[in-house]
Amino acid sequence: MVRGQAVSFLALSCLCSLRFSVFFVIHLFLPRISITMCFHTTMPTPLRLVLVTCSSINEARKLARTVVEKRLAACVNLHSSKVESVYRWKGKVESAREHLLLIKTTARRLKALEKEVLRLHSYETPEFLVLPISAGSLAYLKWLGEQVKDSQ
Repeated sequence: MVRGQAVSFLALSCLCSLRFSVFFVIHLFLPRISITMCFHTTMPTPLRLVLVTCSSINEARKLARTVVEKRLAACVNLHSSKVESVYRWKGKVESAREHLLLIKTTARRLKALEKEVLRLHSYETPEFLVLPISAGSLAYLKWLGEQVKDSQ
């Protein structure tokens, strides 16, 4: 092997007593070794990921912009490519091509977020599914929580 060429990459993961995952990434280069540490929380958080589908891109964009402007969400990922949904509605199996929104918020803002989605949405019964965010980058999770505070 040529001097200075990467010999191996070794990733070790361990769980600390404070319930934080610590990932050590060891890059072994000749003639030096570098170690990088990243911290990711694995503690339960008050953060939530909400799934909402919309029939049009314009409706999805309006909903996304409004909930972020009102600080009901920190960020909304809008999938501009449509997803195909298959569901039972009023006794019949239906299908539709829809735009999926991934809305990042806090448990405290869920009620107001749902109220705003219902107000803006064209569906009689829009999708509003809430998933807990149980882990992620500490810096990102901190940022997310700061963006949905009542006042700043």
